[in-house]
Amino acid sequence: MDKQAIIDLYIKEALLFDTLLDDAFLKNFLQKNNIEYGSLLIFFPAGQNDIIKHLIKLWNEKALEKYDGEDMKFSQKIETILSLKVEAALEYEKLFSNIFRTLIQPKYSLLALEIIAEETNFILLTAKDKSIDFSYYTKRLTLSGVYSMVFFTAFKKKNLHQTRNFIRKRIANIGQFARVKNNFLSYIKERIDFFQ
Repeated sequence: MDKQAIIDLYIKEALLFDTLLDDAFLKNFLQKNNIEYGSLLIFFPAGQNDIIKHLIKLWNEKALEKYDGEDMKFSQKIETILSLKVEAALEYEKLFSNIFRTLIQPKYSLLALEIIAEETNFILLTAKDKSIDFSYYTKRLTLSGVYSMVFFTAFKKKNLHQTRNFIRKRIANIGQFARVKNNFLSYIKERIDFFQ
């Protein structure tokens, strides 16, 4: 059985009911589909964690199919990418609810943090972020908070329009933070230049 066949069966199984995508789910999935654990590890060496990461990679590819950020401001690019990711997740609501339900479990906290960091980086690189220095870290830190809130909101409301409004407001808040930060840094630079 190849990687895509395993993923297709896994998605089909994960869409059946609300569940944690944990070791018990994986064990039942493997037994039900007559897949040896060793065969799974060939494609997914870290087991369940790699499967979840792969599903998120597929999710990103699906969201990017509709993305064209050529003539957009940076904040509009971020807003659009987040909206497309939410739209793609809501198409497979049960699967992504199960993924998020799993990631909020204490056992998966490190995986959740890793995924949030990777997703934040993916969004910013897709939007062609060129920040360096202090901005590089502040953008990632603030967007990681927004990213987390967006998906809790999306699955709570299950309304794409309300979620897009929520995204728009959060991105505006980040813009306000950036302006305050830039004004503060300009003020500091002026004072340093004054004393030189």
